[in-house]
Amino acid sequence: MNKILIVEDTLAIREEVCDILEMEGYTVFQAGNGEIGFEIAVKENPDLIISDILMPPLDGYEMFQKLLSNDETRAIPLIFLSAKGEKEDIRFGMNLGAEDYLSKPININDLVNAVENKIKKKMILDQKYINKTAALSNLVENQKSQIEKLENQVLEITQLLNKKI
Repeated sequence: MNKILIVEDTLAIREEVCDILEMEGYTVFQAGNGEIGFEIAVKENPDLIISDILMPPLDGYEMFQKLLSNDETRAIPLIFLSAKGEKEDIRFGMNLGAEDYLSKPININDLVNAVENKIKKKMILDQKYINKTAALSNLVENQKSQIEKLENQVLEITQLLNKKI
């Protein structure tokens, strides 16, 4: 089951988003600010984070930058959910690396579609990573086998040379 972290300081909005996503079958974690959100992201490694922007003491932008600087959390996709819907605000969030930017008030269809699309994309990337890792592992095993064969041949040649001497 896919895990989603909701970071929102307004309890009513946070609970609404959580309820919607739980009805869609997701496991949902919640945080009331960016500091708690960061801690939960490190602990739970969610598949997606949805975050408000304007939250004390650590806002959504600052939390996202902190997530990006952490090896364990930098690849977690993030969607900003904010009342700050000006073009400059949206562009700033996207330039940070956010996957999407949804405006308040929440449109349920937009929210569900955005989440589904980001989760699908992450699953594809995760599978690609797993496949490449497996291919690399096979390559390493083949190389080990080749090295063992060469070592045995060198040992045989050394033994033959020692017998002749």
